[in-house]
Amino acid sequence: YCKRRFDFTRAMSAGLLSTFGLVTVVTQSAGLRYLQRHLSEPQIVRLCFSCAVLAFLVYGTAATPAPLYVAMVFLGVSIGGIAAVSSLASQVVAPPHVGEAQGVLTAMKALTEGFGPLLVSSLLHAFEGSSLPGAPWLLCGASAAVAAVLSLRLESTIEAHAAAAPGHNGRYAAEPTAGWRAGEEGEEGEE
Repeated sequence: YCKRRFDFTRAMSAGLLSTFGLVTVVTQSAGLRYLQRHLSEPQIVRLCFSCAVLAFLVYGTAATPAPLYVAMVFLGVSIGGIAAVSSLASQVVAPPHVGEAQGVLTAMKALTEGFGPLLVSSLLHAFEGSSLPGAPWLLCGASAAVAAVLSLRLESTIEAHAAAAPGHNGRYAAEPTAGWRAGEEGEEGEE
């Protein structure tokens, strides 16, 4: 897409991928730890999904190469959403079913990582030469927007699961307060 639409050179492509890679590394290491001190996991999920929406909107509407680098920054931040969703699943799902929930998340991630590029590349070819060649990226943004809207229901869903779960004492394990760790008041199994 970048080579055909913007005449990207190998160096430009390497710069674009390096931008994504560096931001992803920072997000996955220090960025998520910082966010966890200030936001709840549902808020982190919404932030990350919103970054994905912005990234795809910028990528799909860019008229010059420069905005693509900004899009890669947003896309790199969005990767943290998967880690937050995985963490939420581990805390909300009953302990005997955590492995099953993690397996479903991993399988869905693998499916989207496998079929997503095939679908988008086919659509990019179909939209090439049209008045909006970045339309497939806008469709990706719409998909991420659906996920962001659905994530607005996370707190109510978590509260319902926490209230029903015997080991949570009626509270969600990853509230944005000081954080829940073994040994603190409210530890699982404590009365």
